[in-house]
Amino acid sequence: MDNAIQAVKSGTSFLKASREFRVPKSTLLRRFSKRGLKKHGGQIYMSHEFEIGIVRVLNQLGEWKVPLTLFELRLLVKNYLDLSGDHSKFVDNMPGRDWARSFLKRHGLLLRFASKIKRNRCAVSKEEIESFFTNLTVSLDGVDPSQIYNFDETNFTDDPSRKKCVVRRGVNRHERVTEFSKQAYSVMFCGSATGDFLPPMIVYKAQNMYEGWACDGLKGASYDATPSGWFDMRTFERWFFEIFLPHVKDVGGPKVLIGDNLGSHFSPLVVAACLKHDIRYVTLVPYSTHLCQPLDVAVFRVMKVLWRAILQKWRTESRSTGTIPKEIFPRLLARVFVLLDGKNLVAGFKASGIVPLDSSEVIKRLTGSHSKANDLEGNAMIKVLNAACLTLLSEHIGLGARAKVTHNRGKKVAPVPGQAISIDDVTDEVWECQFAKCKNKKYVKDDNRWIVCDKCDSTFHLQCSGVQYRKRDYDIVDIKNMEFHCDNCK
Repeated sequence: MDNAIQAVKSGTSFLKASREFRVPKSTLLRRFSKRGLKKHGGQIYMSHEFEIGIVRVLNQLGEWKVPLTLFELRLLVKNYLDLSGDHSKFVDNMPGRDWARSFLKRHGLLLRFASKIKRNRCAVSKEEIESFFTNLTVSLDGVDPSQIYNFDETNFTDDPSRKKCVVRRGVNRHERVTEFSKQAYSVMFCGSATGDFLPPMIVYKAQNMYEGWACDGLKGASYDATPSGWFDMRTFERWFFEIFLPHVKDVGGPKVLIGDNLGSHFSPLVVAACLKHDIRYVTLVPYSTHLCQPLDVAVFRVMKVLWRAILQKWRTESRSTGTIPKEIFPRLLARVFVLLDGKNLVAGFKASGIVPLDSSEVIKRLTGSHSKANDLEGNAMIKVLNAACLTLLSEHIGLGARAKVTHNRGKKVAPVPGQAISIDDVTDEVWECQFAKCKNKKYVKDDNRWIVCDKCDSTFHLQCSGVQYRKRDYDIVDIKNMEFHCDNCK
């Protein structure tokens, strides 16, 4: 038949070609004109144009970070049939699972687990990223890649994760005895664009810190404890002054420290030290760490895989039950740290567009960056499909207008992403205690801790001022209405 069709295309008549190649003339005519031809096997219920429209919708929703499940795909088709008034395709217009799986197979689509992402992260715009990189270009000017650092906290949980196991056919639920708990440890990591990691800092959830919790760990690591188990401003300051600053203060030239805009990171003491040692403290665009933070992009996932393997091995060897003892965690973390590859960190800086500087690395991963404006516009069928899609998103997936919630968060700290932070970004005013023997002369203004001379306006800590008060009344002393004169003005 193929030879006969080629002969007709070369100019041979249908009658001569059918006789020469011994094929029916009517069949040759139908195959040549491609009229009335159908694929072998069962025929599709919906038109080819409709299925192509569904594929476009699925791709577009994937770009918008709202991919559909198999059930939601069936609901989309049902909504379309309900709106178009066609009730002849499926029972109650609801296609079955077999149709949905055949549809995926016909169009080369796959089912995959989707990672969770919050709305705020989805809302990061191209303009915000471009503005960030414009400011970052200035901040990175003249800085060697070995002096560009990224820091971030992560937590190590006591959960070795699930594993696929061999079971007999027909078992719907199977279990495996595994020791785990809800325990988690917070760890601060920092590394340079050349792949060098600094020693980490571990924060335990406890009221007090004990010596045994800091044994057999990494050389140079720091340890602390907070009631919440998370880093606060005090522990962040400890990390900066005990780990990061000693590492870079003797290096000549400018340095850059990149981190997220968590409130506990905006310490006036840290910012003042950065200005003193030529360190440009740069923050990322809010909710963009999954795009712009090298540690998040390329290091932490690999690190957690290593951690789960080491945790499972330790559980098996030690036969330990219950939570991970705090005195054991430092040595387990040391095993993870030894296996870390600096190439992942270098790749993270590249994928984040920081080193080498390239905003397109981030922009190409933004929501909707690959979509085409006219993909979902066109004929009446597409318009009905769009309406069906909107119905699905609003009624079944829960997207749409949200109730406004008001929070009392106090003063907002909002440095410009990509620019080096200054003292003015984190506080209105920094006072200096005039007491000669004060150990902490500079601190942020606080009415419960500072007192001002009524004559010369000199500032003192309450405990340095010489004012008599009972220790238990320290926080309730009425400083604002108190008459006070320093020793020079008495």
